[in-house]
Amino acid sequence: MEICLIKSLQWYLNPPTPSTYLDAARPLIDAAATNEQASYETTELARYLVELSVCDGFFTDKKPSSVAYAAILVATEILEKTSKTTSRGLDSYQLDKAPHVTELCVQRLRNVYSLAASKQADEEEMVADRTSRGPSPTSVLQE
Repeated sequence: MEICLIKSLQWYLNPPTPSTYLDAARPLIDAAATNEQASYETTELARYLVELSVCDGFFTDKKPSSVAYAAILVATEILEKTSKTTSRGLDSYQLDKAPHVTELCVQRLRNVYSLAASKQADEEEMVADRTSRGPSPTSVLQE
């Protein structure tokens, strides 16, 4: 009966996720990267961006493959700016089947990443400020 219900509702029990597509694209990232370090950095940053996308309702109705490809594009863009690593050559694989959706995902991931980066910088500043003031008192009661 359970199988009949699942089939009639056309539910997928284990649908592909952006992380699944990212794992599948790993050999392509390796082949397109300039070196092993660039490949690793691109993959890890793309994985972080995919994890950030889970926190944003915007991505719920987007194709997981578009979200994963957008994460790879944004990761490549960020790394080219910061450490001069490149991961060019992915265009030759024609991975983008929905360019309009992917572009929307790219724009949104840029925004989400910048918000996450600014929050992290604020937290690091607060920690640095606390440590510069010295240790906090262990007791506020007068003895």
